[in-house]
Amino acid sequence: MRAICYPIIYKGETEIKENLKEEFNTSLALLEQHLNGSKWVAGDNVTIADTTILASLSGIFATGWDLSSFPNIQRWLKNCASLPGYEENEKGAKMFAEAVKKNLKKNRATRLHLGT
Repeated sequence: MRAICYPIIYKGETEIKENLKEEFNTSLALLEQHLNGSKWVAGDNVTIADTTILASLSGIFATGWDLSSFPNIQRWLKNCASLPGYEENEKGAKMFAEAVKKNLKKNRATRLHLGT
């Protein structure tokens, strides 16, 4: 997630590089596989692993990342809605996503204006 968002926020990138999308989706595929047959990341009971992974990934998920190929992650995210602090985390994730989207638009507009 850092490899995708840092260049957008701090270096003026105007798009997400395809190789970074592929690498992130490969990581998501591992999580998807891990959640196969399991309600939570570490089994049938919620653990700190769930809250940590949710906090780490929710910002990029809030940007509208395509999760259609990851039904187990989608199910897990619905389960996560019952966790304490979920709403506060979602609020922060949405703020982060808006900053990323705003910078993508701003950076793209600046690039077009400068003709680069």
